[in-house]
Amino acid sequence: LAYHAGLDPERRRDVQERFLREDGIIVVATIAFGMGIDKPDVRFVAHLSLPKSIEAYYQETGRAGRDGEPADAWMIFGLQDVVMQRQWIAQSDADERQKKVQRGKLDKLIGLCEMVTCRRQALLSYFSESGAPPCGNCDNCLTPPETIDGTVQAQKALSTVFRTGQGFGVTYVIDVLLGKEDERICRNGHDQISTYGIGKDFNAAEWKGLFRQLVSAGLLTPDDEGHGTLQLTERARPLLRGEETFQMRRVVALPRSRKGRSNKSSGKSSGATPIPLNALDAALYDALKALRTKLATKAKVPPYVICHDKTLVELAQKHPKTLDDLPDITGLGAAKIKRYGKALLKVIGGFKPDPLLDNKLSPTVNQTLALHLQTQDAQAIATTRGLEISTVYGHFAEAIEAGLLEAGQVLSLDDDDTAAIMSAFEECETLDSGKLGPAHTALDGRYDYGVLKCLLAELS
Repeated sequence: LAYHAGLDPERRRDVQERFLREDGIIVVATIAFGMGIDKPDVRFVAHLSLPKSIEAYYQETGRAGRDGEPADAWMIFGLQDVVMQRQWIAQSDADERQKKVQRGKLDKLIGLCEMVTCRRQALLSYFSESGAPPCGNCDNCLTPPETIDGTVQAQKALSTVFRTGQGFGVTYVIDVLLGKEDERICRNGHDQISTYGIGKDFNAAEWKGLFRQLVSAGLLTPDDEGHGTLQLTERARPLLRGEETFQMRRVVALPRSRKGRSNKSSGKSSGATPIPLNALDAALYDALKALRTKLATKAKVPPYVICHDKTLVELAQKHPKTLDDLPDITGLGAAKIKRYGKALLKVIGGFKPDPLLDNKLSPTVNQTLALHLQTQDAQAIATTRGLEISTVYGHFAEAIEAGLLEAGQVLSLDDDDTAAIMSAFEECETLDSGKLGPAHTALDGRYDYGVLKCLLAELS
């Protein structure tokens, strides 16, 4: 859902109410959105541009995880963000003293973005809380960035900015460093300067990352008029003269596809619950969640006013039987027990899980079966859980072998497909050997190994 100043007030109010009351809602909004929202179970806050200060960043990311469960804050930024923020400050109507304060706050935020040590320590230190150990949870703690001596590359970059007259943007300067045969470069005579083509030891992305770090470090500054050109600062002189060195964060290109990305670092489970539950408890959790939605709708309040997710998780895990058991559940005080206790116990006492989940199979297989009960097919389950589809079919095969499923319930094969596979099994004596490789080869690889495994499980 979108939320921004261009929407009429009624539409904005509707979006905000849906965000408060419904699950699974993503709001794409201006940063002004959410400052007064008290929704406790926000799991993810993404910044697609640079905030104005650490105070703003901390307040905005603070919308996530207010219920104490794991949540992620994620931000991307680039050189253009830094350039734009500094231009806004320069062109503002504030007096010079206020501009200096704003530039200082922006520099602190950029330092937080570019740092190579624990970000949590830096945040706490900024707010005068020193002595905290590394958090072990931020990106720098989980995947420590590589730093290299970038002194020579920085000198090349600064020299090229100087020799091109400090009147061009970063893309043009990088093209000069890479020795690009460009009509504009030749027209300006910059194919004749000493730094033309001396930067081929870096690619364009690496140079762009270095320029961002040079601006962040205050060695380069964008012009105040908003033309996007770069100029050297006084701080660049010692580096150019070889009196200082420059440590740079190595720019690593990430793969475009993040398929199968693990949720391990964020603490999120594959389902909708804030902490992992076994399949039976997860089914009860969903039933309790449906009751909470019903009660919230009747009372015309957001669901978290009835109770938090953590309360539902404990109810699903502990299966309380009487009102006397409810005070031991987090978030259930006397008033809520009096108001909702009987309804909660009624759902728990009357809950009858699907027989499919009442088995001795592993938790991961049962997670797949639980999604199957929600009418998800193999591909949808693989996407939801971040698994290969062969793995999902392998889970189905275990359930088929245990007599819980039939192959026809999970495979989309027509009669001709089934006949072809059965013929290959017979020809390759698959039933006797249990080996699927020969049959897979005989079928020219047209069917996933997992599909074959499901049919073999039904025949075994």
